[in-house]
Amino acid sequence: MAWEKQSDSQPRKLPFYGLSMQVYVLQYLAQKANDQEIKPIIEYAQNLSEWHVENVGQIFKLEKFPIPKGFTNEDVNLNAPRLYSDTLNLRYVGNVSNVPQTWGSEVTGAIVSPVLDKLMMQQVSILTAIGMSNHGAARGATTRVDVAADFARLAIEIAEYGEDGIES
Repeated sequence: MAWEKQSDSQPRKLPFYGLSMQVYVLQYLAQKANDQEIKPIIEYAQNLSEWHVENVGQIFKLEKFPIPKGFTNEDVNLNAPRLYSDTLNLRYVGNVSNVPQTWGSEVTGAIVSPVLDKLMMQQVSILTAIGMSNHGAARGATTRVDVAADFARLAIEIAEYGEDGIES
């Protein structure tokens, strides 16, 4: 497992498959970035993700553990038009545990997906798990029974949403 830093300074385990996915998502975001202050941040995150994948791969080799295939260039369409503003992409890079909120000015009119189904399914799976984890933590932190019940209900809805996304 490799570690990814969350905004609340708690480490989050991100399996090899998720790490390799991030490389190609970030490659797409870096290629589409226009803001000269944001682009180097996205490129740094991409380089860091590549470093993580390379190092985890080396650990697997040392331990004689088979290296998972993960994601490749075949899983992302770098020629697809940009989908979101640089500001929204920076939010995504800064904290993958926050599902990007899509405000009108942050979303472009592009209809061509930059990612293929395999990568999108992994993204939905990761974001669903993170959403459920966040709601579970919030549920555990509240002392109000009604609020805890709402978080429990939301966790079920998130799981169903994620399941629907994977089955589609």
